[in-house]
Amino acid sequence: MDKLLEQVLKYVPADIVPMILAIVVAFFGTYYFKGLRSYTDAMHDRAFLSLAIVVVGAFLLLQIQNSDKPEIQPNSHPLLLVPRFENDTGRELESLFVTQLRAEVERYGKDASIEQINGYLRDPETARLSAQDYKAVAVLVEPKIIREGVPKPVLCLRLFFLNSGRTATLAAIQTDGMSLGEISKALLAAAPQTAPMPGDPVIARLEALERRVAELSNAVLKATATNSSTVAERAKATKRAIVIGVDFTQDGKLPRLRFAASDARAMADSLKYYGFEVSMLLNEEATRPRIEQAIRDAIEKSNSKDELVLYYSGASARSSDAGTSPTASLLLPTYDFKWDDRSASLNLNAVVKQLGSASKLNRLIMLDGCHGTYGLEGLPADNDGSFQVMAASQDDQLAYEKPDVGGGVFTQALVRELQSSAKTSTSISTEELFSRVAAELARSKEFAQFPKFVSSSQKGIVFDVRQQKIP
Repeated sequence: MDKLLEQVLKYVPADIVPMILAIVVAFFGTYYFKGLRSYTDAMHDRAFLSLAIVVVGAFLLLQIQNSDKPEIQPNSHPLLLVPRFENDTGRELESLFVTQLRAEVERYGKDASIEQINGYLRDPETARLSAQDYKAVAVLVEPKIIREGVPKPVLCLRLFFLNSGRTATLAAIQTDGMSLGEISKALLAAAPQTAPMPGDPVIARLEALERRVAELSNAVLKATATNSSTVAERAKATKRAIVIGVDFTQDGKLPRLRFAASDARAMADSLKYYGFEVSMLLNEEATRPRIEQAIRDAIEKSNSKDELVLYYSGASARSSDAGTSPTASLLLPTYDFKWDDRSASLNLNAVVKQLGSASKLNRLIMLDGCHGTYGLEGLPADNDGSFQVMAASQDDQLAYEKPDVGGGVFTQALVRELQSSAKTSTSISTEELFSRVAAELARSKEFAQFPKFVSSSQKGIVFDVRQQKIP
């Protein structure tokens, strides 16, 4: 009998076997109970047909009811790795999160295998290595509790899937009544040991979730932002900007962009509205030595509390995409970039290190390129000055440029917000600027591009309009 059942299951989906057995029981029950002469009579008997319809109807209703459950492959074991939550005294909210997520997963009839570790995970690379050690399907990255500036504590986190390399931004979850159904479904659906393909419903679910939480996340960022200085102090500060746009490289081995240089010009014009002294390096002028010298010159001219903005638009790439590399870093191709000599290329960590020497300055890096801040080792802490980075995308995403918006979608959104505030003579903080732009991109369904914000403090640059004529 076991062998017969095994053969049947080879050709018949397991889900419909109970329905078939129920119909068979109804058939033979009708045949013997009524004492019919032949199986044909049983097939046409109204009692049997009624029972068969009831069985099929019940089966269809059950399938519809369970249609929202993720499809789990046999022998897959969903496992989530949960590190320490920042600003979570006593790990109380972490325990609440794990308990409620386990309850959500168990709703789908699966074993909730969730592992907690006694340590912090602040970047995807460390998360990936930790997930490999524990054989985890997914791991939380940068979970932190925000308490100040919001009515109730909010949990901000990211979810990294090991097999696909996908990092989903799942931020701003209210801790007093967490709704973790979408996270549990995403976790279970990602359990099969295969990477999702383009158009896969897992990816669609994650992107929809990212868009839904983006506005709340940005609202939290805006609510927790603080003014960096008084109006009098800002009036005294000298504002400098280095604006870089690279459409193409000398060796021609990277894709040629259409709008990097024009985006840089638009950003330079917008910063001038706010009184920034702009040094602009475009295409052939944007070599690594000239960029590094421009940064040195700006630092040497600046005094305490001055403001320094560095904007870069170009075909940024991950070091891992360019071949084996001892360290993860985001390459910022310049005109003299050489694909065969990537060690001599400008990268984000090098720029951050150089700007890190400018203590007591308020510094902001704006990146319109792919792969966010991939490999960023962190921003130097500075009690006397701020250091922030806003990037056009997450580390696993591309950044897009579109002719109908006139350039890169991230830069054009930044420019619109800066010019709008300038024309109405209102100031706008870095945090609020990012919040508005990120919310705009999150509402778009044309592409999956979610900007990224990194800060060493909550005291960023505030863009104030000085007394001048706005065109």
